[in-house]
Amino acid sequence: MFKLIIEDDEGHTTVVPLSQDEITIGRKEDNTIRLTERNVSRYHARLVRTNGSFYIEDLDSYNGVKVNGDRITSRTTINEGDLVEIGDYHLALQWVDDGKDAAKGQAKQVPPPLVQQQAQRQMDGATAILKLPVEKRESEKKRPVEQIPPEKVARFQVLSTELEGRVFELNKTELTIGRTDENDIVLPHRSVSATHAKLVFDGDIYRILDLDSANGVLVNGEEYARVDLRPEDVVELGHVKLKFLPPGAQPERVPRPERPQAVPKRIEPLEVKPAGRSKWWLWASLAAIVAVSAAGLV
Repeated sequence: MFKLIIEDDEGHTTVVPLSQDEITIGRKEDNTIRLTERNVSRYHARLVRTNGSFYIEDLDSYNGVKVNGDRITSRTTINEGDLVEIGDYHLALQWVDDGKDAAKGQAKQVPPPLVQQQAQRQMDGATAILKLPVEKRESEKKRPVEQIPPEKVARFQVLSTELEGRVFELNKTELTIGRTDENDIVLPHRSVSATHAKLVFDGDIYRILDLDSANGVLVNGEEYARVDLRPEDVVELGHVKLKFLPPGAQPERVPRPERPQAVPKRIEPLEVKPAGRSKWWLWASLAAIVAVSAAGLV
């Protein structure tokens, strides 16, 4: 069986069996093979097998597809040993006999998947999602953490949930983000994993990495395992949205909802009449009548 060997820019490899005659490669979820780096287009390339031969074609991607160093402009035949470049990934075909030759020890050596490499693949054609391997993340933890010069410090501003309006300074070369208190940036929301992501400052670039979180890391609505941040990018960790503010950018003012003010109830003026005035005239009239009657009787 032919297999597709995929190598990232750190030299880590993943092996994907080519059990279908047509596969698509890109960043969107509905591709057969999903490469999550930012320089891969949503629908980047198509690999087709026809009469035993393999062809690759560029699906109008932004960065193109190269075969043996040359950018292709039409459907191109690829053979075992040809090098295909898609973004930062290198791809190559390799024949592996899983039957007799393997038993005899004659099968070609194929690099094993690295801790599954997050490649969630099934023989029924489900998407293979290639994410940053755990080993790479662990190796980055060995770098010394340093303070970033004030003029290079970027910030995150929270745009959603009850944390809306909060601003976090990204002032160290490495910061962890998560729900629990041991993180550098604490987002106490149940949709955020305990340790959700890591932010790495490399030169003048801030890079965010997903640390095997439950809900992933989305940037501008698309999921990434690792991505360099650009000004005004909106990062989603679970239900929490964070806006990336580059050095010097000011946070947006978040209007606070005004409390409804109590409207004083109008009090109608009360007309006060002299107490018993109408009754006084009545009693006076009755007294006069009684007096006249008494005089007539005398």
